[in-house]
Amino acid sequence: MEDIMEFAIASSRRQEEITRLTWADLDEQAMTCWVRDAKHPCLKWGSHKGFKLTHEAMAIIQRQPKAQKESRIFPYSGKSIVHAGVRDRSLRNRGS
Repeated sequence: MEDIMEFAIASSRRQEEITRLTWADLDEQAMTCWVRDAKHPCLKWGSHKGFKLTHEAMAIIQRQPKAQKESRIFPYSGKSIVHAGVRDRSLRNRGS
């Protein structure tokens, strides 16, 4: 989960976009990736955007395990990321 937060900062991508990134949409040599159905003010679906990866973002992707039947780079749902962040903050606040 920590890698997703770091990737979000390194790539300036939204959590819902990050959880839809696939290995097939990654070009490691060109250091680019495609976001499928990226958020768009008018279109709900079909707005695909290519973006350049920073070296830091690429390093985060490269340390992700490739699961046999999973096409996504970060196989989480956006909601699970939010819940993990809330849980993490509440645990840190208890220690204060």
